[in-house]
Amino acid sequence: MQSLNFDTGLIVLSINNDESKTISFNPKDVNFANRFYELIQDFKSKEGEMLERAKALDSQTDLDNDGIPVNLPDVFSFTEELDSYFKGQIDHIFGAGTSETCFGSINVMSADHKGRMIFENFLNALSPYIMAERQKKVGKYTEKYLKRK
Repeated sequence: MQSLNFDTGLIVLSINNDESKTISFNPKDVNFANRFYELIQDFKSKEGEMLERAKALDSQTDLDNDGIPVNLPDVFSFTEELDSYFKGQIDHIFGAGTSETCFGSINVMSADHKGRMIFENFLNALSPYIMAERQKKVGKYTEKYLKRK
């Protein structure tokens, strides 16, 4: 079979050096950039609500007879809700199944060994790839503007 080969700008990255687990995206694709920035804006708009709910859960300090917080089921429910939301957003941005490839059954609200959220680590790891390409794109326009001054 013949194949039509052309550059689509696709970047393929392995997850934690496991070449059987990869994600791919084109940071130059306007549709991809739009979905990525929509996630950031959506997160910013929901951040206050999430923090308020987390504070309310943290303020409940009652323990049961075994010394376990009585609101522990509510805490787990909240983290599962956030996990589902963020994994859904990742699948929306990068394609169905991406969150499973990246995280498996790990809740993205879990912390790494330094106490950072796994979802935050994921975004921080991606940002250089996305920002570099978007900056090049925007730079074409800002460069022209700066030369005029």
